[in-house]
Amino acid sequence: PAWGSLYHQYVAPMTEVKAQGVDELTISKQMVRVDVEGKTYQLAEGDSIHVGDRLRTVLRVKATKDLEYVTLVDQRPAFLEPVDQTSHYARSNRFFYYLETKDQVTNAFISRLPEGNHELSYDCFVTAPGTFTSGIATIQSQYAPQFVAHSAGARISTHY
Repeated sequence: PAWGSLYHQYVAPMTEVKAQGVDELTISKQMVRVDVEGKTYQLAEGDSIHVGDRLRTVLRVKATKDLEYVTLVDQRPAFLEPVDQTSHYARSNRFFYYLETKDQVTNAFISRLPEGNHELSYDCFVTAPGTFTSGIATIQSQYAPQFVAHSAGARISTHY
């Protein structure tokens, strides 16, 4: 018995990237505004985002089977600066993960991802005005690399 996989990789503008996944693993990325009291508000089309606003990046992962040693790489837009700059362990509903903050990305290392729907999030401040691409979030099993998914790309505008 034998098995194999075929991978196709190409370069495209970030705004043209569509969400892709496999039956076993999918991911979506959403940004929500957080007010001073900690309440979250969905960002609708045309909402203005201002320098100094606090945004929460919410990553929703759906796994149809238990996976081990999964990495999640979330590319941050250039206008966001994470609130928590230090790497640390964090907890989602049913699993723990190590969250690592880098210059351009936030990485999550998950030793065991149980079957089901999960949500990971982190907060950032808006630091610059302009029009930016949001970056994509990619999740992949390290021992079974055919289980991979990424979120869609988007364009975001910020103002003073």
